[in-house]
Amino acid sequence: MEPAKKSSHRGFRFDLTKFNDLQGKPRKVQHLFCFRVLCSSVLGSLNSLHRKMSSERMGLFWTFLDTRKFDKALKCIASDFQYDALHSERLTTLLVEVSSVGMCKDSAERLQCLELIKALRVGGASWTQPCRSKSTYQIWKLSEPEKSKITVNYGSHSALSFAQKWLRELHDQKGWQEEVSYLHKVLEIYLAEPQLPRNKLAIDEDIVPSSEGVKFFVFLWQDSQI
Repeated sequence: MEPAKKSSHRGFRFDLTKFNDLQGKPRKVQHLFCFRVLCSSVLGSLNSLHRKMSSERMGLFWTFLDTRKFDKALKCIASDFQYDALHSERLTTLLVEVSSVGMCKDSAERLQCLELIKALRVGGASWTQPCRSKSTYQIWKLSEPEKSKITVNYGSHSALSFAQKWLRELHDQKGWQEEVSYLHKVLEIYLAEPQLPRNKLAIDEDIVPSSEGVKFFVFLWQDSQI
């Protein structure tokens, strides 16, 4: 059997063997085949371009976030933004990264971080997405860096558990009031969001044991232990 031949023109590829099989078919069938091949090629090219643009945009976002350009990071959020992306080096989530970098900034930059968190949440970033990180985050006072240093592992923390972990670490510690206030504001964003109602499962009463039935089985179990 002759191997299938492929041809390409301006980036579009199609199987010549399949095309030759259409010889003698109605012209409408041939046109439909060519149209499907063309659509498939165009969609593939658009998907490839979309992935490239999305990857470039995410690279810019992480760069702006790492360099504390929060206003520019906010401008990177668009329809092709990857809200479940992890940091390429630290493997931390979007919300964990923004929450952490805002801890040791001034009040104006903290407000920018909070706005960035809100924007990420609107797009679909998850409070509960876990990190896959082996890195740590540290804070300390300039007046006594070694004595005041506090470290938390990113580990598999989500944004919610990461904020709670820091609140526990800073509890009753003196000189960290601004950081504690910021973390509470992060959690207030979560608390202010409408919570989805929990689905209730209907259970037939006949399959739910009565209190008398439960007592009877407990009696039998206790009797068997004697």
